Amino acid sequence: MIDIRTGGRSRLLLTTIGYLAAGIIPVLAIYCRLKLTGSGLVYPLSYYSDALLQGLQIRPVIDGEPWGHISRLAAPFHHNIYLFPVGSRLDYWIACIGVKMTGHIGIALNCSFLIKVALAAMIAVWSLRRLGVFPPAAWVAGILFSLLPYSLERHMHHYNLSIHLVPVMVLLAIRILQGELGGMSRTVKIFCFVMCLAV
Repeated sequence: MIDIRTGGRSRLLLTTIGYLAAGIIPVLAIYCRLKLTGSGLVYPLSYYSDALLQGLQIRPVIDGEPWGHISRLAAPFHHNIYLFPVGSRLDYWIACIGVKMTGHIGIALNCSFLIKVALAAMIAVWSLRRLGVFPPAAWVAGILFSLLPYSLERHMHHYNLSIHLVPVMVLLAIRILQGELGGMSRTVKIFCFVMCLAV
């Protein structure tokens, strides 16, 4: 007699391993390709534009200041980050956790960039699976999506690019076009569709 619960657990375990592998493979590829071993991880992959702003905003975390309070900027008072709203809070929280763990801005920026690459792969695989794509094809497509040249070669300085949210927005747009989101009014569907296109 086959225990259904055991079969469910093994399926969940295989799915989890598949998602984790989809996240780990592109991170290892970038890590090896850019030779981030040793001291290579200490220096930011790119330190201008958004990455410079990110470093400025997570530096106070090392100094023990509260989030969003930058006393070194706007002297003699302080700068409040909420005066310059940026929509990518997930990026900031990942970098803040990294800087708390490592105590170094360069390592935190590089690790959070690699985490976002892994997130992009895992979220792309998840979104493709929700659309009914065959698991191995979704897995390969998710890994390739996370290694897009657009985000890796040309726009690495756009630290807050939030490329990992694109598959979810595409999934939502397709669901809206298919009419599968039943309980929403037409205005809300149009608004969600326009927001999906904006991402």
